[in-house]
Amino acid sequence: MFIKNALNAVFDAIVRNGAASGMNELEFLEEELKRWMGSKERLDMKTGLAYYSDHQDIERKNRRAIGPNGNPVDVHNLPNFKIMDNQYGILVDQKNNYLLGRPVEVKTEGKEDAYTKALARRKTMGYCISVCIEKGGVGKTVTVCNLAALMAQDGKRVLVVDMDAQGNCTYTLTGARVTDNTFDRAGVYDMFRAYGISGTRNYISHTQFDNIDIIPANGNTPMAAKQLQILEQSESTSINMFLAMCLAQVAGEYDYILIDTPPSRDVMVTNALMASDFVLIPCVCDDYSRDSVYRTVAMCQQLEHDEGEKIDVLGIILTMVEKTALTEVIRNELRESQLGSKLFAAEIRKGQAVKDSTRLGAPVVLCARSSNPAKDYAKVYAELKTRIEQEAE
Repeated sequence: MFIKNALNAVFDAIVRNGAASGMNELEFLEEELKRWMGSKERLDMKTGLAYYSDHQDIERKNRRAIGPNGNPVDVHNLPNFKIMDNQYGILVDQKNNYLLGRPVEVKTEGKEDAYTKALARRKTMGYCISVCIEKGGVGKTVTVCNLAALMAQDGKRVLVVDMDAQGNCTYTLTGARVTDNTFDRAGVYDMFRAYGISGTRNYISHTQFDNIDIIPANGNTPMAAKQLQILEQSESTSINMFLAMCLAQVAGEYDYILIDTPPSRDVMVTNALMASDFVLIPCVCDDYSRDSVYRTVAMCQQLEHDEGEKIDVLGIILTMVEKTALTEVIRNELRESQLGSKLFAAEIRKGQAVKDSTRLGAPVVLCARSSNPAKDYAKVYAELKTRIEQEAE
């Protein structure tokens, strides 16, 4: 309570007396905080307090985390901020240099309550599907982009979430590369960074295609896993739950949410899995990819056990299929395994049109509609809808 009273008094003093003191706001804030906290040169970080070190930058942007009326204000355009003290709503940057405005009490729910409510809310709305396998080069991004395009053509509202630092999905759907800074401070990492302060809608961008929006990857995406670790500590919540809670805010606005995942087993992938109703696993017909299918299914099962939430593998899709003896061997092995019922009847044939479409930066179903891969993706989408209907029964 002492901290809260001190900061409220400091904020009010700045508003009332800053100009009269002859000091600028930065100088006055520093003096007031030192007076309240014992004239320390650097405040005790254990209290979650700090003072401005770059006031001019804050003033130029004319934004505060907490306004004079005590209500949160959008801060998604401020760089590098996170919640330092959830109880009082204090924001600081990575170096603990900033205190923004007046702290307010934030009512927090328990770990299980917050996640359960978010998941329940999302699951009554659009379907969330992760395209996931730990191996790269099997067609995850191509599958996400083409399914999104087909869903949009079907009159569905689609949100794509690009969790892969490579940003290829972002490039295909928007034309922006992660090095372009087009989505600077407006990507997946930034959404996690502002968790609890700035809403998910602030990180959704339109794509080049009607009915498709995206939470893009940007140059900060490689830091997202670290930010999730920070959130786990500050929020006392499982590290795997934050994407689900972010998407719950906007799930009612979309018929489908598609998540493109990185080729790994890290927290970016586990967040995608925990946010999803269904998981699609693309697989190239070789031994490495087949083994990765089994490991991905095992990862889903382990996560189910650890978090107590069902993760439904909707199906396995064979991609880049060629008429070879090895293809037949891998297909039969999967069909005869315990995962046989998960194997899609529709397969994606290998074709130059896919490579051409990635160079053009557009889904193959839009730029080469008569090609074999485009026809195959249409069949995959039709089967996907049938499988979802069967699962929902």
